Formats: sequence, structure tokens, C-alpha cells
Amino acid sequence: MRINVYAEELTNDVVFISKQVDWRTFYGIRMFLKSPEALHHRADDDDRSAVTFWVPWRGGKNHHDELRDVFNALRCAGDAAENDETTGRGF
Repeated sequence: MRINVYAEELTNDVVFISKQVDWRTFYGIRMFLKSPEALHHRADDDDRSAVTFWVPWRGGKNHHDELRDVFNALRCAGDAAENDETTGRGF
């Protein structure tokens, strides 16, 4: 599956969430996207678009380090692209 999120859709609204399923607790990071106010009919209506990254669960425990590695790789790739841009080789 591919999900495209454009920079214009990003916000600083990021929350740490958890969900209990049977005896396990799953954790995730949810990034809310910009959403037109016309979609929200009441003050308590929170149907905003969001992307949730769930922490992997294997071997009876959550693996926070794997999700952290994904975000670190994203940061490194962004830093490399920014550096290439300043030298004329960026996107």
C-alpha cells in the first residue's frame, strides 16, 4: 500500500496513542493532517484525516526501537536531500 501525504497537508498536531486489545496494549504515533473546517459539523466532531504509525508487536512485547529507526531514517533522508539541494544536486 502507498500513502501520499504532501507537505501542504502536514500540521504540528501529533499525538501518542494507545489501544488495548485483549491483554495487549498497542502504541502508536498519530499525525493529523490539515482538514477543511467545512467537514466538521460540531465542536466535538474530530473526523480529521490522520496517519497512524503503530509500534510493531512481536515476541510478546512492543518494539519501539523499530518505529524510532523508521523516523530516524526519514530524518536522515531529509537531511541528505536538504544538503544536496544546497549543493545543486537536490530535488
